[in-house]
Amino acid sequence: MKLPHVTSHLFAFLACTTFFSSLAQAFTSYPNDFVDPNYMLSKKYPANTGGAQFAILKWADFLAAQGPWTVIDKPVVPPSGDLHDYMSWSPYSWPNCSELGNTTELPLPQVWSDCPYYLRDGLFNPDVRMINNTGHFNAMADTPSTKSQPLSNHGSYYYSQLASHQLIANDIEGARETIKTYFHTIYMSQITATGEQPLEARRTRPYHYRAYNLIAMMTNARIGDYLGLDYWNWTGYEGTGIKEALDYAMTFPPGKENADELYQPMAGVAAKYGDPDGKYAKFLANVDTRYPAAPYFLWCQPFSESGLLSARPGWSPKWSSGTIKLVVRSATIVLPAILAVVGLTIQ
Repeated sequence: MKLPHVTSHLFAFLACTTFFSSLAQAFTSYPNDFVDPNYMLSKKYPANTGGAQFAILKWADFLAAQGPWTVIDKPVVPPSGDLHDYMSWSPYSWPNCSELGNTTELPLPQVWSDCPYYLRDGLFNPDVRMINNTGHFNAMADTPSTKSQPLSNHGSYYYSQLASHQLIANDIEGARETIKTYFHTIYMSQITATGEQPLEARRTRPYHYRAYNLIAMMTNARIGDYLGLDYWNWTGYEGTGIKEALDYAMTFPPGKENADELYQPMAGVAAKYGDPDGKYAKFLANVDTRYPAAPYFLWCQPFSESGLLSARPGWSPKWSSGTIKLVVRSATIVLPAILAVVGLTIQ
């Protein structure tokens, strides 16, 4: 199997990792995704994805204006003193400076370097936000490590990120081994016979963490697809897999958590396993009439748009005299043209 040059891997990883959201929604940074670059470069998108294409272009314009997007674009200097060095903070780790013997308030750089940290699960340390004023560095703050809870989402994302970077480096065999290792090791224990993800369910935000790990599982399966490995129907020790985990997660109300975190994996499951009875499409249409305009809808295909107007390019809701007017603006979808230009760089 011939795979595109590393340039397309880089494009797919950077452009198709879901850092976009619907035009009609508040901007959301989704945790992860992988899209086959062959699909993106083919420019053969289903007719019902116009809204998603339009949203991607608009959010790309928005994010481009937030730049510059460089490693050194951070107000905090790493301990090495070199802004070029990568750094991240665990968002739930908090400093405890009580034993340092200081009599005055410590400056933040000294707090970060001298004070020991302890875990407060679910309580976000606001210091993490200081790494970038616009929040576009937040993904780095969630960087996983196999040193802590390796069987949970931390491990899932470790393999996802490792395989993605191996693709960027054109290490195809290394990426294959990474995906094989994930599905033959920690994945085997992540889902129970009911579809529950016990290591995510016991966290302070179980709805979030079930969806969060589901996305990592699916990203690993998609990378496997690209590499000629089929793990979509791979089951763990208790005979269940990705679809069962999604179906189980759907049975829980979000409570005070963000309900839309489950929509991305739901669309992905529907596209891969099918939706013959319309269960997934009906669920999404009931909770979010704008889901066809979400960027992930472009590559979660085939999947029904439920006849919603938000599937059309340029759709947006506008308020007038207390009444919603659905306005469909004419728009030229130039995403294929952009991808064609990108394709010219592939050797």
